[in-house]
Amino acid sequence: MPITDLEATDLLAARFGRAGTAPDTWIVALAFAAPDNSGAGGFYTVGSGYQPVEVPNDTGHWAPLPGGRGVTNTQPITFPIATQDGWDNASYYVLRDPDGNVRAWGSIDPPLPVPAGAQPSFAPGSIVISSPAAS
Repeated sequence: MPITDLEATDLLAARFGRAGTAPDTWIVALAFAAPDNSGAGGFYTVGSGYQPVEVPNDTGHWAPLPGGRGVTNTQPITFPIATQDGWDNASYYVLRDPDGNVRAWGSIDPPLPVPAGAQPSFAPGSIVISSPAAS
């Protein structure tokens, strides 16, 4: 059964910017390969000072897109400075809940090079989580 527009909007609203069953924070990670929908298969950045970033799940950090079919980050999401050898090229971002479950991911196009000394950051509005249109 296809998801309706209202169901998609309610699902996104229940996960981003609201309390209740949604997590209090999202963990934003960088990856070299896309995870599958179970969260497996992603090759994540490691070493050289890399740490995923915790982003509060509130309306100050996530806002709905016009039309209600998605949400976007409203604040910069900034990672630590890469040390030593850097982090290579990040091709994907991944959002996990505090239990480590992958809840959303997307590609970074073009891939983001992270040499030693760089501090990667996503500008406000650059991470967009959307729901497909109902059929």
